[in-house]
Amino acid sequence: MRLFKTAVLAIGLLASASYASAVDLGAICCDGGYEYRHPSAWEKERQRLRDELAAAQRQLADRDREIASLRSGSGDALRSAQADLDRSKSRIAELERQLADRDRELASLRSGAGDSSRLASQLSSAQGDLDQSKARTADLERQLAASQALAASLQTGAGDK
Repeated sequence: MRLFKTAVLAIGLLASASYASAVDLGAICCDGGYEYRHPSAWEKERQRLRDELAAAQRQLADRDREIASLRSGSGDALRSAQADLDRSKSRIAELERQLADRDRELASLRSGAGDSSRLASQLSSAQGDLDQSKARTADLERQLAASQALAASLQTGAGDK
């Protein structure tokens, strides 16, 4: 029996030792979990990261070229916009001068309109005076005609006697 216990114990120890050697202690992660990385997986991961880095560097170089192109193009656009702005400013100044001239002309016309109103009032008053004078003249002409008729009748009456 002792031999049997020893044999069972030896087989148990051998089994435990074989399981312990199967565990890869390098695969234990810091959080206690297992990461199944092997040297070939590490190499693949490194190559993938290198490829991503190269692609990012190419993309960065492309963007730098685009930025340089935009800066040089924006300089031309800026000069063109500045020239347009200068032309617009000179046009605005010219239009403001024209507007000031028109304002002065309008003020002159408005002051003339006051004179015109005064002259129209004087004309209306003179027209009224003229109408009164015409009426007075017509009345005097009737009186003259009546006086002449009376004088003629008196002359004919004196001539008959």
